[in-house]
Amino acid sequence: MFGSAVLDVIIGLVTLYFLLSVICSALAEAVALWLNLRSAVLLKAIEGMLFQRLGQELSPGAVPPPTGLGGFKAGVLALWSRLVERSAPVPDGAARAHTGFTLKDFYNHGFIWNLGHTTKAFTGAGATDEARADGQPAYIPPEAFSRTLVDLVATHSRTLRGADGAGAMDVKATTAMPASVAELIQNFKDGVSTMDDAVPLKRALGLMLLETGDNYEALRKRIETWYDQTMDRARGWYKGRATIVIAFWATIVCAAANVDTIAAVRVLSTDPKVREQAAAVSYGLVQPIDGNAATGAALLESRVPEERMQQAMKAASQAGFPIGWNGLAESPDQVAWKIIGIALSVAAVSLGAPFWFDLLNRLVNVRLAGQPVETQSDKAAARRDHPDRRGRADERGPGGQARAGRGHGRRGAAAG
Repeated sequence: MFGSAVLDVIIGLVTLYFLLSVICSALAEAVALWLNLRSAVLLKAIEGMLFQRLGQELSPGAVPPPTGLGGFKAGVLALWSRLVERSAPVPDGAARAHTGFTLKDFYNHGFIWNLGHTTKAFTGAGATDEARADGQPAYIPPEAFSRTLVDLVATHSRTLRGADGAGAMDVKATTAMPASVAELIQNFKDGVSTMDDAVPLKRALGLMLLETGDNYEALRKRIETWYDQTMDRARGWYKGRATIVIAFWATIVCAAANVDTIAAVRVLSTDPKVREQAAAVSYGLVQPIDGNAATGAALLESRVPEERMQQAMKAASQAGFPIGWNGLAESPDQVAWKIIGIALSVAAVSLGAPFWFDLLNRLVNVRLAGQPVETQSDKAAARRDHPDRRGRADERGPGGQARAGRGHGRRGAAAG
């Protein structure tokens, strides 16, 4: 029994960390939407793919303050700019001179334009990536990326052929659709050959052409694979930035709600009622009961931050965790232990909801596999007391004599 009580205390503590992590991740995602963090990471990843070596790394202090935004949001972005690595945007002139197109051309292309949450054109203006990415898509499908890149490179070759000796442009020649896929591939080859040799994009696309020949679908698949690999790295960049935001919210939430790990362990160890309530909530998070929608998996998969936060707060209140301020610590020792307890909570919550949910699954499965004897007896008693089973027992009588009698009757009938 002592071992099971200790395990229940651990499960209750992990449940508390998981629910708080869900709340902090919901708050972090709301901030990410407000600051365009996903869109900014995507923009920077694509800019690095297409225009590598054309940008200039910036030290945090060299980033100018954002302009053209609300005062508070501009201040937050200015602070954020000092926490993450930055590089200067690639100038349109340098991008066009080396590759034949610009980031503005990419984002304003028909395949990309409709993916943003606003209809305004991409201008590239803004001192930070978040300001530049305002209104732009947070996700671009690989198919849209490959089609857009092929068309931009092919259009660049038509632009070169459309210029006469005086530098005038034949607009009809540069904007005309290719007559066939073969012509599109040829235009793409010409566009790659005219790129600056110093640009890594030229070599990357040139190798893809060598591997695929004139096969348009195979070329697009190569480009999409390259894009997916870059997006894998971009997700790592975003998680790194999101961790900073989650740690910030973990500090705010744990301090404001007095989430003290030491106090939580003390209450869970000494109060069986709180321990039972926390165990019930943890089992409901891992194993859905009676159509319960607020399972751990549902909280992790929900795309609505407000919904996740509300369900997590409801589950935390049902568990009866010792959260909230009932008075301030009086002695210096109490203050020190309170700071340590809250700091432990902040560090734990910063690990993220997926980590704690995975650990909660493992602990609950171990707990259910080692249920105490009285729990199994209660289940057996419940089965014996079930009306259907009780009725069949009454028919059989003591020792199952009725069943034996029926058996003899059947044997007698068979003998007759």
